[in-house]
Amino acid sequence: MENLMSIRTIEIKSLPDDNSPALCAALRELRDGGRLVLAPGRYPCRGGALQSNGRTREPSVAVKDLKHVTIEGNGATLVGQDIAGLFLFTKSEDITIRNLTVDWDPLPHTAGKVMAHLPDQHAFDLAPLIPSDPPSGRIVQAIIAYNPELCRMGNWEIYQTQGERDAEPSVRLADGQLRVFQRRPGGAYSFNDKLPEIGSHVIVRHQVYGYDAFVFSGCAGVRLENVTVHAVPGMAVIGLQSRDITIQRIKVIPAAGGWMSATADAMHFGGCRGTITVEDSEFAGMGDDAINIHGMYGLVTRRIDDHTVEAGRARMNPYYDTERTTWDEPQPGDLIEYGGGKEPLLPQGQLTVVAAHQDAKARRVVIRFKEALPESVGDGSVLTDLSSSPAVRIRNCYVHGNRARGMLIQTRDVVIERCRFEDITSHGIQLCTDACDWWESLGVRDVTITGCVFRRNCFWWGGAAIHVSADIPGGQSGPGVHQRIRVMDNLFEDNAGGAAIHIGSAVDVELSGNKIVHPKLPVITINNSRQVRIKDAGDWDIGRGIEVSGSSDRSTIAIVGGVVASKQ
Repeated sequence: MENLMSIRTIEIKSLPDDNSPALCAALRELRDGGRLVLAPGRYPCRGGALQSNGRTREPSVAVKDLKHVTIEGNGATLVGQDIAGLFLFTKSEDITIRNLTVDWDPLPHTAGKVMAHLPDQHAFDLAPLIPSDPPSGRIVQAIIAYNPELCRMGNWEIYQTQGERDAEPSVRLADGQLRVFQRRPGGAYSFNDKLPEIGSHVIVRHQVYGYDAFVFSGCAGVRLENVTVHAVPGMAVIGLQSRDITIQRIKVIPAAGGWMSATADAMHFGGCRGTITVEDSEFAGMGDDAINIHGMYGLVTRRIDDHTVEAGRARMNPYYDTERTTWDEPQPGDLIEYGGGKEPLLPQGQLTVVAAHQDAKARRVVIRFKEALPESVGDGSVLTDLSSSPAVRIRNCYVHGNRARGMLIQTRDVVIERCRFEDITSHGIQLCTDACDWWESLGVRDVTITGCVFRRNCFWWGGAAIHVSADIPGGQSGPGVHQRIRVMDNLFEDNAGGAAIHIGSAVDVELSGNKIVHPKLPVITINNSRQVRIKDAGDWDIGRGIEVSGSSDRSTIAIVGGVVASKQ
């Protein structure tokens, strides 16, 4: 074992003003390995250089090309002080962060009680509770209802429909209340024009996305241990094109008495490789999903020759982009799965990458394949990189009281076990892909969900506690987008949205040993699927609690007895 005394160590103590320069300097000095040890205390971090919009900043600590570095927090708290990310690690290896807390001051959100309407200004007055003295002049990017008694969000919201482009900033009044201006009715993305009810409680998000606590881009061998994030104007943890991320005992939860933690997802992983492991963790009060793991689809924009294509990102941002941007660049040896036509999410074959490069001027990636291209591959073909689809192991996690889903999983080789999902506005776990809006890939395979508990979910958005789907324009894909799914020995109780389990666009699914308490009918729905086996179904059968629809092959759906499901 290496003598710990030989490991280079830098110790720092908190400064009263801005600790960002000291943290950056220490990590850059440890570029080739060592330990950064923080003394206990609070470390204000103001953010980096001011960005062009004049209201947001670059990340506080942006470093790259680190190797074998450990940040030992010793219980210290890093406090963001502006709309800025905290840590950005780029092209770094073997990075460990542990025993650290993250908070924000001022909070990137304001929670309180609606006291009055000003219809002529499309505004309302808010008696602020958290914090009780919010600053004036902050933009408003989202507003969501909150139930303080049930400690959960939902039933009304304005989401990503206003901001500095659309509405006046909030104003602190002489009596201490906050005047909140909503986007004017009738805008392109105005999904909800009504003001919140007087007397209701809401959370106003001054920032939703983009300014995150921990971002790992192009990194490998990342570990987070005993980290708590109480607030952040974005996401707590992001992994982009990174490999092998292990997270143990993280808490993304509001501070005591708070209503919101991250204004967006707790954790988001895109285009990663290797294995993502999340264990013994808690997620509560997020403005979006607890965990989202996915890749992105590419769209062929030009067939150059029989081995080469040009591709752009399939998704166009629904709020900003007017043209496609560059797709993620695959690596030599990567396997690319392709599809197209009326069923673009159904795989048609695989190709091996020989070389790829970005054409920045055209905003496209040019990919050369080992194999000759089939005639079917051309303009409009859909591509997904199987090699940047990480295995996932999630164990002993607790998700509760957040907006959207608990876990949004779009990859292969997945085990989710002994987790608890409660009071989530939508699905506890969603296995999905789509060729409509987000174009997040890909169809899942080899997924096991076992020993989990789902209570009081889907109370606002509806749907199933475990929801499997594949969206295409005009409906759902046929069987085969998702394959080999096992849902075993889980408890479903008081799911408010409908079925406990929905299986869509799938082949080879087994549901066994699941207990469904206080169900709404139907308890299980199956759409456009085949080879589905339901064991221990209790009194339920097709047409009696189990609903089969679409292009499902009923002859391949088997219902086996046993008393597990409960009508009580």
